[in-house]
Amino acid sequence: MRAAVSAFASLTRPSRREIRQLDQLAAPLFDKVPAETLRYVAAVLSESRYTPPALLARLCDQSADIAAPLLIRSPLLGDAALLGLIARHGLTHARVIKRRPRVHPTIIQVGRLLETTAARPPEQVAQTPVPASRGLADLARHRLLQTMSDNENAATGALSPDNQADEGHDDERFRKLRAAALAENREPFFRALAETVSLPYDTARMIARARTYDDLLVALRSLDLSEEQAFLLACAASPWRFPQRRNIRLFLEKFRSISREAARARVDSDWRDGAGRSDRAALPPAENDAGVTAALRA
Repeated sequence: MRAAVSAFASLTRPSRREIRQLDQLAAPLFDKVPAETLRYVAAVLSESRYTPPALLARLCDQSADIAAPLLIRSPLLGDAALLGLIARHGLTHARVIKRRPRVHPTIIQVGRLLETTAARPPEQVAQTPVPASRGLADLARHRLLQTMSDNENAATGALSPDNQADEGHDDERFRKLRAAALAENREPFFRALAETVSLPYDTARMIARARTYDDLLVALRSLDLSEEQAFLLACAASPWRFPQRRNIRLFLEKFRSISREAARARVDSDWRDGAGRSDRAALPPAENDAGVTAALRA
């Protein structure tokens, strides 16, 4: 593996045939070589514009200490690919990706969001005077939004109990949706969306599987999530919707154009009326998750 990669890296402009040959050679060896060899391969190919796509994808899906050279320097990883990696691997990859020389602001914000969410240990929730179901994660989320706002210098003091009560279960809902979106198949996300938005299961499934994300965007906006949280969920659930930077920009523009009140009115009038919240009891049991094969794609 080392010899093949070294020889490939010495080529000034490898042909498609040579790129394919390296991919075919590396595939059967990948799971047999030690981690140190994979680190070497990632380092040698980190700045190459000709790295075989399948090999690049497998290296980037390794632990952050192996994938780091590629995550930091590879010119083949666009913003959508980087966000997809963060969606799949979480904070460890996000911390490394933030070290790239020119990082898109959305990636930085998603990384900050993950850092803030992970900062509060669960045992601290019991020490807060607000109900346990609300927790201190709400406070962390709100402080993050203050940090990212244009007038962050004007933000002073901590949140009042009233504001914490208004924020309610937002962060709890986000954590539930994020965990479901990162599952091996899409069934947990259908179920989590139905539960958090209080929709019939079939309606939530229809929204999540639609050809466009317009209805999903409305459902997420009704939960009063931040735009970074909403994008992380949408990208984790369907990363192929965001192949280029303009797709990310369009999603954020659409999200900002919808008010929370308008989104909630749409949910109430179009998706809940006539269905009844008792329909949520028809959710399939969690043990059926393995029957669904729609997996996340890179």
